[in-house]
Amino acid sequence: MILQRSFHRRLTWEAMACILLLAACALYFLLQRSPSYAVIALVLVCIDVVMIERAIHTTYSFTAEGNLVVSRGRFSRDVVFPVSDITRVERHRPLLWGSGFLLITYGANHYISVQPDQENSFLDEIKRQQKKYDKENE
Repeated sequence: MILQRSFHRRLTWEAMACILLLAACALYFLLQRSPSYAVIALVLVCIDVVMIERAIHTTYSFTAEGNLVVSRGRFSRDVVFPVSDITRVERHRPLLWGSGFLLITYGANHYISVQPDQENSFLDEIKRQQKKYDKENE
C-alpha cells in the first residue's frame, strides 16, 4: 500500500526565461557600480532566489490520511486540504503560447493552481483518493 505519493512541479520554459531575465537584470545593475543600483541588484537577486526555490522545490503530495499537500518550497507555507473536498479540476491550456495548468476547486470556493510534471497520473491519483474516501464513508 502506498502511504504517500508525490509529484514534482513541471519546470516550464517561461519560468526558466523569467529566472534568467531577472538574473541578467541583477547582473546589469550590479555592474553599474553605484550604491543605489547595488541595492536594486540585491533585491532582484533575492527575488530570483525565491523563484528558483519555488521552481525546483514545489511538490504535490497525497498523504495516507487523504490530504493533498501543496508545498511551494522553504519560503512558503504549505497548503493542506482533504482530497474529498475537491469539487472540480479544470485543465487550462494557453491559446497561443505558454504552459497549461490545472485549476483545483476545493472547499467553499477555494482555488489553487498546480502544474504537476505527470498531469495524467496526478488526475488519476485524485480520482483514486476520492474513490477510496467514498468507499470508507459508505
